[in-house]
Amino acid sequence: MQFPFFALPLITVLLAGSAQATTYDCTFDRKQDDWLPERVVLIHDEASGAVKVNDPLVKHFMGGPTEGKLSVDNRRRRTFQWTVKGIQVGAQHASGIVMRMTVQKASHKAVVT
Repeated sequence: MQFPFFALPLITVLLAGSAQATTYDCTFDRKQDDWLPERVVLIHDEASGAVKVNDPLVKHFMGGPTEGKLSVDNRRRRTFQWTVKGIQVGAQHASGIVMRMTVQKASHKAVVT
């Protein structure tokens, strides 16, 4: 079951010179014992299409930023996707959890699932 969490209305968007890299630094309301991250930092290099993502789960299980991809880009929204690998809780092991962050272009609000 996936639960959406909405970002605070302010998303930091920085343009890095002519490279057109956009940084999304989003903070989400999080419930106790929830697997969804409370903060996601995502860098999207529009020229190359490269996406780098860091959040507390990625940092804990993978040691640092991971690659992601832009899966939807239309006039209303952008959706980014990445996989958190190496998750093991007790005797259970998951090959990976696919995470998504959707950013509405008009309002700059984000949802992570």
